[in-house]
Amino acid sequence: MRFAKALLAIGFVLLLGSFTTAAWDLFVSKEGNFRIRFPKEPKQGEKIVSGSIGQLNETHYLYTVGKFRDDNLTYDVGFVDYSDTLINTNYKHDLVDTFLSSVAYSAVHDIQGNVISLEKTHYKQYPGRHLKIDHNNGEMVVNMKIYLVKSRVYYLEVRCKPEKEKNPSIGNFFNSFEIIKP
Repeated sequence: MRFAKALLAIGFVLLLGSFTTAAWDLFVSKEGNFRIRFPKEPKQGEKIVSGSIGQLNETHYLYTVGKFRDDNLTYDVGFVDYSDTLINTNYKHDLVDTFLSSVAYSAVHDIQGNVISLEKTHYKQYPGRHLKIDHNNGEMVVNMKIYLVKSRVYYLEVRCKPEKEKNPSIGNFFNSFEIIKP
């Protein structure tokens, strides 16, 4: 009987988890050629990013949780277009690998954080990085995925309190990302 109750409880939790992203808003960026699910409609922002290669335009879509109940504080997705002559997924593996690591460490530096973990990952056949960053001396964890698709860098980011860093909404957000046409 205990086993049946435990099995029923696990099934109920899994069922609830499957409805989580279904109730989220599907967001489509025609300019960015992607779609992703947010808990609520994000706001678009643009900024110029300066670096050693000059200035680049970054477009991003941010949802700040605010007063709503959620395990996370923010959900963000964005992209930056690089010159085809600078970087492209068709370039040698070592060059792409070095570029992605550089982008990851730049993200850590930009928020004055510390790397908790950094792993290689991919989106379909496109290379990427998955990193966790300690921000504000343990007050926040930034979960980030970065992908290089041709000469465009996509990033997905979720910020949360450290005690919530393993919540299922992070994976739901990351897993809902889909490139429409590379």
